[in-house]
Amino acid sequence: MTTEEIGVKEAAELLNVHPQTIRRWIRLGHLPAKRVGFKKVLIRKEDLMRMIKPAQKGRPEAILSFLREGTGWEEMTDEEAQKLIREITAHRSKPPREVQG
Repeated sequence: MTTEEIGVKEAAELLNVHPQTIRRWIRLGHLPAKRVGFKKVLIRKEDLMRMIKPAQKGRPEAILSFLREGTGWEEMTDEEAQKLIREITAHRSKPPREVQG
């Protein structure tokens, strides 16, 4: 069974964070990764998903709803978009914790 691996940029896009945030989590040991060659860093998608789950528990419902339903910005009311932006901003600086198991 092959484990899917993705790059820093793709991981950042999946979590909607800046690639530098992913690099920081790797550097601090929050996210396992391996270097391939001089510049390429690969992250197992499984490890990335492990980090998302505990963070979801603490996320406000508007963020979870947005992630679950995949609602696009253009489909949201101004009020819904502002609420989502406030909640994302409030939780943005907290790194997700890895699941212990």
